[in-house]
Amino acid sequence: MSELVRWQGNYKGVETTWLRWASLEGILLPTAEEIAKQESQRAEQESQRAQRAELQLKQTARNLLQSVMTVQQVANITGLSESEINNN
Repeated sequence: MSELVRWQGNYKGVETTWLRWASLEGILLPTAEEIAKQESQRAEQESQRAQRAELQLKQTARNLLQSVMTVQQVANITGLSESEINNN
């Protein structure tokens, strides 16, 4: 369940008192814009995490190559293609 509450804040560039939906405990329910912003931030964080993971995997491949493993062995261990390994 939710209820309408008075909320002082800025919405679409207008600072005033607004009616806004909140839970019965008084927790404001996010607007569509707030949900979209949160989702965009979550997606950006996930993209950054994936980029870091990819860089770590490629560094691991380089380290394995330096420890006398063949490109094919490194590809089997890391799941990277041989061309991805050779391009590092």
